[in-house]
Amino acid sequence: MLINSLTDEYISVSDAEKFGEKNGSTPRETNTIRIKIVAGIFQSIIYFVFLLIYGDNQKS
Repeated sequence: MLINSLTDEYISVSDAEKFGEKNGSTPRETNTIRIKIVAGIFQSIIYFVFLLIYGDNQKS
């Protein structure tokens, strides 16, 4: 299920790139997709570290 949804997203991204080449808006779309992915990973890491620190403070 997860792999299928990921491949569907990649296919839709490639279609958007093909469509963007006609309009000349490809780099902006790919950059926003990249920024969204990196921001999500970064946010999850910060949240995990915050939970670890908060949990340690609660124990002591």
